[in-house]
Amino acid sequence: MKTSLLALSLLTLAIATACDRRDDPDNAPTAEKTADSATLPATDPTADAPMNPGAGPNAMDPNATPAMNADGTPAGAPATDDSLALALLAAVDDHEIQAAQQALSKQVSAPVAAYARMMEKAHTDNLVATKAFGALADTPEVQSMKEKAASDLAELGKQSGKAYETAYVDAMVKGHTEALALIDGRLLSLASDGPVRDHLTKTRGHVAMHLEEARKLQGAPKA
Repeated sequence: MKTSLLALSLLTLAIATACDRRDDPDNAPTAEKTADSATLPATDPTADAPMNPGAGPNAMDPNATPAMNADGTPAGAPATDDSLALALLAAVDDHEIQAAQQALSKQVSAPVAAYARMMEKAHTDNLVATKAFGALADTPEVQSMKEKAASDLAELGKQSGKAYETAYVDAMVKGHTEALALIDGRLLSLASDGPVRDHLTKTRGHVAMHLEEARKLQGAPKA
């Protein structure tokens, strides 16, 4: 009988202890524990990474507008033979225009001033016609030619009076002789398009006439 009472007491004590542990707030499940036990989504190691994350929104857009050079040609586009020939010719025209304007500012004699005015008009008209064919090439060769022309003009401008007048006429003879050689030996061989070749041939006639007029002013015998 005593054994039965002891067993019953132990059973009652165990039940009470279990109830106390269940009611303890420290043993209750929390939101953090519940979240920690949640299953995280699996990461696919084979998933594609973003393509070129540093590229702009139009990096792969076939309809995006390409970058352009200052002369109107697409950036990185090679110069065509025609555009190169026209660019070199335009450099000649531009130099002759600036030289004529410089001569007129130096108050040269009437015959030389008349020649300078002819140079200014003729080469301006030819430059307009040259640019009408489209964008001109911008290559190291063209830039080198422009730089040399600017240097020659600056050197010529150091002269004054009769010395300048003589130097200007000499420069016109030399410059137009070189222009004829450029057209014959370089530009005509570059030109592939009929209209461009025709323009170069027509220009050559004008340059030859300008050379003859400069030689008359210079007093040199005709070739």
